[in-house]
Order: sequence, then structure tokens, then C-alpha cells
Amino acid sequence: MPTTPTTHNPFGWRLAEIADPRTDDPRRQDLIESLIVAEAEELALGRRHLTVFHGAPESLPESQTLDAFYDDVFAAAEVAEWSRIRGTEDFVTITLGGTAVDEHLLDVVELAHRANPGGWKVMERPFPNVEERT
Repeated sequence: MPTTPTTHNPFGWRLAEIADPRTDDPRRQDLIESLIVAEAEELALGRRHLTVFHGAPESLPESQTLDAFYDDVFAAAEVAEWSRIRGTEDFVTITLGGTAVDEHLLDVVELAHRANPGGWKVMERPFPNVEERT
């Protein structure tokens, strides 16, 4: 199944609400806990996640590096039986499923490490770190 804009993303709306300064602390905590449940559900379906926190490009060369990385990621995702690629200007999350998913994800990890100009963080999780407010 190719990646399409209509592939459901169980994390995006939760992350947006967590980041919203109007979200109160109890609701934020509930959302953080629901992220963990959503991740477990995806893992049970055989999906694996990789998030690359690359930051927003600040120059043309940085933008070109990022564009080339994204082209490589989309090409690598094509070989998976199921994929979802989502993110913001700061990060991208690649989710793959199907047979040989671990090998396919390792290929994406290698792409990220090769493209990394030095400041990227590569995390085997479905979303960037979410800080709890106390």
C-alpha cells in the first residue's frame, strides 16, 4: 500500500493538542498517556516507527539536504507493504508495516545517518519527545 495523505495518523492530533498552550495539565497528561497506548496499538499491528528530528532548514544547502533525504525516504517506503510518512518543518516520522519491516526500517535509519549534517536526532519512536509539564 503506498503512502497516501489519507492514511490515518493516530499521533498528529494528540501532539497538536499537547503543544497547544491552552491545553490544561490534566488533559495534557491524558494525551501523553494516550500516545503510549496508540504506539502499543501500532506495534501490535506490526508497524514500526522512526522519527528524525532535523529542525527547520535555515539555509538553501540545508533545505537541499533535507529535500534529498525526503526523496530517499519516500523511495525506501515504497518497498514496504504499508507506510505512513508525516511530520512538521522540524521532524518527520516514518511508519512502516508488513513483512521484513525491521529490515526496511533499518534502511531508513541508514539513510538518516548518511544525510545527517550533524545535528539530527534519530529515534525509534512514533513521535518526538513530549515534555510533561508539572
